[in-house]
Amino acid sequence: AVRQDLAEELVKIFQLPAVNDFQPDTLTDNVMLTIVSGIVSVADWLGSDEENFPYERNDLPIESYVRHSRQHARYALLHVDWKNAPAMPQFDFEDAFSFPPRKAQQQINDVLKQLPLPALAIVEAPTGSGKTEAAIAAYAQWARVTGHSGLYVAMPTTATSNQMHTRITDFLGKHFGTDIEPLLVHSQALLRNVPPESDEFEDDEGYRATAQAWFLPRKRSLLAPFGVGTVDQALMSVLQTKHFFVRLLGLSHKVVIFDEVHAYDAYMSELFERLLVWLRQINVSVIVLSATLPNKTRQRLIRAYTGNTATAPAKRYPRLTFAASDGKPDAIELDSPGEKTLQFEWIDRDEESIIQRLTDELREGGCAVVICNTIGRAQRLYNALSQHGEKLCDDDNLILFHARFPMAWREELEQRVLKKFGPDDKDKSKPNPDRPSKAIVIAPQVVEQMPDLDFDGMISDHAPVDLLLQRAGRLQRHAVNNPRKQPYRLLIAAPEIEDDIPQFDRGDKFVYDEYVLLRSWIGLNDIVTRRITLPSQLPELIEQVYGDDEPSDQHQLLAALAKAKDEMTRKQIEAEDLAEERMVREPSFRRLLYQPNMQLEEDDERVHRAFRALTRNGDPGLQVVCLHRAGNELLVEPNDLETVYNPSEKLSKVIIRELARHAVNVRYPDPTVEQSLLTDLGDSQIKSILTQWKRIAALRYHRVVILEDNVCRLSGTKYVMRLSKKDKLGLQIYKEVQ
Repeated sequence: AVRQDLAEELVKIFQLPAVNDFQPDTLTDNVMLTIVSGIVSVADWLGSDEENFPYERNDLPIESYVRHSRQHARYALLHVDWKNAPAMPQFDFEDAFSFPPRKAQQQINDVLKQLPLPALAIVEAPTGSGKTEAAIAAYAQWARVTGHSGLYVAMPTTATSNQMHTRITDFLGKHFGTDIEPLLVHSQALLRNVPPESDEFEDDEGYRATAQAWFLPRKRSLLAPFGVGTVDQALMSVLQTKHFFVRLLGLSHKVVIFDEVHAYDAYMSELFERLLVWLRQINVSVIVLSATLPNKTRQRLIRAYTGNTATAPAKRYPRLTFAASDGKPDAIELDSPGEKTLQFEWIDRDEESIIQRLTDELREGGCAVVICNTIGRAQRLYNALSQHGEKLCDDDNLILFHARFPMAWREELEQRVLKKFGPDDKDKSKPNPDRPSKAIVIAPQVVEQMPDLDFDGMISDHAPVDLLLQRAGRLQRHAVNNPRKQPYRLLIAAPEIEDDIPQFDRGDKFVYDEYVLLRSWIGLNDIVTRRITLPSQLPELIEQVYGDDEPSDQHQLLAALAKAKDEMTRKQIEAEDLAEERMVREPSFRRLLYQPNMQLEEDDERVHRAFRALTRNGDPGLQVVCLHRAGNELLVEPNDLETVYNPSEKLSKVIIRELARHAVNVRYPDPTVEQSLLTDLGDSQIKSILTQWKRIAALRYHRVVILEDNVCRLSGTKYVMRLSKKDKLGLQIYKEVQ
């Protein structure tokens, strides 16, 4: 009865319009109610904050309370700095980027500004050809047409997100003023965006979100009008989490740019296609950027967005494929940036051979990079180089860069790599004055996706051919660094051959499908000249590896190929089934609003992966804080008495932030490593620490290890963890020698 009375009062006060002829439509209703669910959730979050809406002690008539409440609502929106994205001003390409558009960029701009919106655009062009600037220009044109200037740029990794955040910040600053800055949206963004004194580092009892910090919790980050982050944050909006509709609300009224789409695995691709279905229905225009896409992948993306089976016409690479809101796809050929001939050469993959080749390549100077397929291999190679009798470069210019460093250290490494091997910050048309005369970087795949790096020479572990060519995009990238002392050549560390069949390491097969590695190896070996003409030969190589035609003249490999393909197909089907089980149904699904929601866990790594909101099919790993025991004290930073952590004391915001910034993501093929970290290890001090952290948002789901003399033996396993700042190797995980 009370609910009925309240409902009648609300109808009187808000004077709701009468609906005389409601015609239900499943698709329209599902989309509308999903977005309304997001609005209601956001209103509930803001309205539940007693700082915005304090307890009203006086008995007010409802009409008076509504007027009173409206004032509080305005204050609440001001309190969290909630504002619309400002209108996009007149856009000029040269003013925005300080150089006139290249012909291909102008072609893209001319086509996309004529498209009815919402629309999908897929830009395929070689690395370094200006895809990002073309996408930003298209966004600016579309924002002026629709009046909605919201933007989200989805990158494959946190490192690439950090780089792109700087570029988008510069662009928005030129157009909207320096007070407009995109929110950085990824799992570690809180530790970069928020100063130590922020309330984000309070424990639960003292937590109050203020200003832009309100958008930082991951469920709400996409609500900010401008954002740059990982693709994972966007994919989360189509997983069955408690508040997936809040993320969809955040993506609405935006243009979304997805970069490096070729890097998605089968599981991610299923989520991405479902996301495209939803984005079209909530009127979001999408720009997809890729250096290389197989034809069948391109067609699947178009069909997902348009909702029909129409096929885009075949066009020469590089190309722009687009689908307007009427669902009819089309494509144009883009101006080619000019042909280059990439030489490649197979070399032995053992450490001694690689060191000898680096010695030869850098005899007259130059900057080289060695890209390994696993962190462990990168660490071993770096260790061998640093202990090599003949130093190949100064210690400061021998750099190991990977994801298994504490974030506080990795941030510094990332900036060093960009400063030394990126363009000049002040004038990209001039050589970088910080570029060393001789240097070596050892890194896993993170380098292949960092767009502005430039190396004179490159050695890469064998990998899928599209990723090898993506890596080669960081080879002799910037013309300002010419002339080079090395030829334009990719050196590939070859797998060992037994009975004419390549044998891939366990680590290689853990990262990539053996079938794709085999097809790539065959495709490259079929090129007897050991030369690839780019970009014209690129589509042929991609289709040779990812197309449906099987090799017919490699008899000794047919059995190995068939076995590897069966295994890959099995894993792909499992991945697709897993994605289908966890995804939100498509907007047209009749029972969308009534189906059970799995309420997948977004944050707690302790929950079994079957109940976690995973955006990638691999093990996401654990966030592990590495503490260092020195006598009776625990140090956050080794050998630094300024970073003493006392678990018996109430933690300051500064120490909470430092603890979080010294976490390392631990992923390891052997599950006993993770199982050991998830137990309390029988250590009373660790139990005490984890109990304290349960009340602290930034640390609640972290684990902890305590190292003595830089080492921790994982209980119940044969493994040792080692972390020393002095050896520059990052966190090592290895079996203890008996």
